[in-house]
Amino acid sequence: MILAKQARGIWVRAIACMTASIAMALLGASTPALAQTGRSVLVVLDASGSMNAQLPEGRTRLEAAKAAVGDVVGSLAPDTRLALRVYGHQSTTDKKDCEDSELVAGFAPLSQGKAALLDKVAGLKARGYTPITLSLQLAAQDIAKEPSAERTVVLVSDGRETCRADPCVAAKALAAADVKLVVHTIGLGVDAGARNQLQCIASVARGSYFGAESRAELATVLGKAAVTEKTVVVTAPKLATGTLSAPRMKDMALISDAETGKPLLKGIGGPYPEQELLVGIYSVMLINGPWSGIEIKAGEKTLLDPAVLRVDGTSSDNVNLLDPETGEQVGYFHPLTSPEVSLLPGPFVPRIGKLDWPALDLKPGQTTVLTLSGIKVNDPSPYHQLYRVTPAAGGPEALVLSNNLLTVPPGKYLLWHSDRASAKIEINVAEGQTIEVNTR
Repeated sequence: MILAKQARGIWVRAIACMTASIAMALLGASTPALAQTGRSVLVVLDASGSMNAQLPEGRTRLEAAKAAVGDVVGSLAPDTRLALRVYGHQSTTDKKDCEDSELVAGFAPLSQGKAALLDKVAGLKARGYTPITLSLQLAAQDIAKEPSAERTVVLVSDGRETCRADPCVAAKALAAADVKLVVHTIGLGVDAGARNQLQCIASVARGSYFGAESRAELATVLGKAAVTEKTVVVTAPKLATGTLSAPRMKDMALISDAETGKPLLKGIGGPYPEQELLVGIYSVMLINGPWSGIEIKAGEKTLLDPAVLRVDGTSSDNVNLLDPETGEQVGYFHPLTSPEVSLLPGPFVPRIGKLDWPALDLKPGQTTVLTLSGIKVNDPSPYHQLYRVTPAAGGPEALVLSNNLLTVPPGKYLLWHSDRASAKIEINVAEGQTIEVNTR
């Protein structure tokens, strides 16, 4: 009798193991499943305004992220303790809210909390800023209470920090304070500057970086990040050095120690294409903002490959560069004195005067040309006359004095004398073209 019961027990366990193996194999065909159970995983999801941008497949980045989270949640072991923190979802960009980060679903086994977590995901809207540093700090506090042998944070972002902080420095400090903490990062359709920052976060926090350009790729790498174990971080001697190289940097840019915030007595670019630096995290201040998260490793060369913007044409105004996500001005230069400048790669909106050009996607190692257009009113009056110009489709009004050049983006405009609003002239300006209007 006892032997029969034992045999039945062995048979039941064998069937259970076989069923589990088949289920894991089926799940693995689409999204990687957790090989370990009882693990604590905290997903930190970007819901900033830029997540409304469309991917090449036609859906928005946030829609892709929602679908990917759903796919991955369905593949995790039921006893996985999963939580979700979201940033940028509560305030619009005009609020400039750098504290917009919320733990929308606390830790619970998926067998209990799956439906509630997915319900929270479904209701998310992309709205505001990208406070990555704050979200990492809060995520570390969220997961520190978890008893798991390994505590994994998976950060999903489509851009750089927008709140004047360095998330790589923060990640290094958090990892040093908690030896169980692992931070993996996923860049969704990111530019070179954002990718560099996310790679640095993962590198200093015992994690891995993954890139994704579609919903399917995001689901795959999110699943991988959930099961990837921590890497071994080899601590270099305090006085070990590496090299920062920027052979294409046209202008000298100041190097700062990101961990102390202090500028070094060294620059990079121009006559100094390479600099030897102590192992650590640095930032380089370019015209359109800091290139942050630059990790110098012992005996290795770190390449900094900026974008180049060349301005063809003349203007008496500065070229102001705006962050398309926040609308904030991040830098400027004068095209007469600096017709060609080295810049942080990524999307930026040029504004000259009060009018915005179409956004430029500045690529590392490539030269982008901005060809100026303009409107000039020839008025024989002995005194300067004031004219007004607005885009025909509506927009900000620009002022121009007679016989002076007004730099404008290509497009259709309405022009009129400031005293004769009823006599408006429609003008169509092509790229690189200056339209002259004769009043007599």
